[in-house]
Amino acid sequence: LNDLIPRSSLVVPVDSVRARGRDLFQIAKEQGLEGIVAKQMQSPYVPGEKTGYWFKIKAFRHLNAKIVGYRRGNGVSLLLAIEDENGFNNIGNAGTGLSYEQWQELLRELDKHKIASCPIKDCKAPADVTWVQPRIAVRVKYLEQKEDFKLRNPVIEQVLGK
Repeated sequence: LNDLIPRSSLVVPVDSVRARGRDLFQIAKEQGLEGIVAKQMQSPYVPGEKTGYWFKIKAFRHLNAKIVGYRRGNGVSLLLAIEDENGFNNIGNAGTGLSYEQWQELLRELDKHKIASCPIKDCKAPADVTWVQPRIAVRVKYLEQKEDFKLRNPVIEQVLGK
């Protein structure tokens, strides 16, 4: 590849790391990078196909958040928030990570804690949200947290309870 594509200010080939991949991944995490790409050494590059020879290894981060509401549609999406000294900050929605049975159990519990209005600061949310008291916490994995607090690619890992 280095012979085919000349180095320029727009194209910089990345050196391969043939050993110590775990160390490289740890460095990527420490630098706040999204992750690394790994491949089987002798595998070909097949344009336009997912072959299973190349792997994205993502450096997920984790946090605990409170459920402040939910929306039903084709599935369920939880509205999540973290609390600071001024109240709850919206960090976005998460709708994956739980089994069907876990969703049903969680919704039964959330329905016991419905409230009439939004419990987060500067609330901007769709009209079809069911608001709940921020009592139940979830463990969330995500790729990054943006300046507006919103999580990128959030996945619920665990319902932590009250």
